[in-house]
Amino acid sequence: MSLFRIGIISTAVLLTLSPFDGAVAAPAPVLPSVAPAHRGLLDVHLGNDSNCAGGNYDTALGASSRTRGDAATAIGAESYSGGANSVAIGNESRSQQSGLAAGAASLAGQHSTALGDGARATPDNAIALGDDAQASANYSTAIGVSGRASGYSSMALGNDSQASYMNSIALGANSQTARVNSVSIGAPGSTRQLTNLSAGTQATDAVNVSQLQGYSRNLSNTERNDMQAANARLNRFGHAIEGRVNRLQQQMTDQHNESNGGIASVAAMADIPYTTRQTFSVGVGVANYQNANAVAVGAQYQITPRTDIRLASAWNSAEGNVVGAGIAYGW
Repeated sequence: MSLFRIGIISTAVLLTLSPFDGAVAAPAPVLPSVAPAHRGLLDVHLGNDSNCAGGNYDTALGASSRTRGDAATAIGAESYSGGANSVAIGNESRSQQSGLAAGAASLAGQHSTALGDGARATPDNAIALGDDAQASANYSTAIGVSGRASGYSSMALGNDSQASYMNSIALGANSQTARVNSVSIGAPGSTRQLTNLSAGTQATDAVNVSQLQGYSRNLSNTERNDMQAANARLNRFGHAIEGRVNRLQQQMTDQHNESNGGIASVAAMADIPYTTRQTFSVGVGVANYQNANAVAVGAQYQITPRTDIRLASAWNSAEGNVVGAGIAYGW
């Protein structure tokens, strides 16, 4: 059974893999593409102009790849891992301390993650997943091709989605946020329906169409009941007013008729003829005024040649009665 032994020169990268038969194989020669030896502990670098500097346990694989910081890893041509525990995978990828950048030209800041060609999570604690995805504010997240999360603690989920305001969330391809602390599932001119939404139970819950329809029916019923009750009150009030008006109108009519009857009575009394040559005479008079008729009876008595007294009474169609008396003295 054969065993294999790894041959290493100084702290440079793995060079040979040969059968092991108990004897120690001579170290293979250093390839021209391997950078000169450096002082980091257990650092590994492979590729023309690759280098591990300023840390231990680093790995740099690829032409012009660079690491700086403990336990940093750079894999890909011109990749750079510039902080402790950082990882950069892909040509021209870049990562800072505890960051992870995977994809060509990807870029990750401290404690950030960028996965995808051209993905960028440049500030601290940001996440960009997808080709050309960009999370450009602290604690922001962009997931989807060309997604953009530029607001503090914002989240863009979907291709070409944009969360531009603090604490805002854009859900779905091409969605855009318009203000802070908001959730958008579309954009101006490109709206979406939110389906399968449960009925809200708390003050800040969303309301679905079914609830709105129920509220509308209840409101309609309430309005109808209120309208019916108001109409009933108005009808009762109207009937009361109408009754009072009718009574007032009747009273005015009665007074008008009585006035007409009185005028007719007076006219009838004035029309009574009397004789002047007799000691006692009696006469009758009639009259009409508008809708009233009257008849009057009068008597005259000559007390002395110079003194007369007269008494008359009239009755009219308004069921009124007028009585009058007078005395005359001449010289």
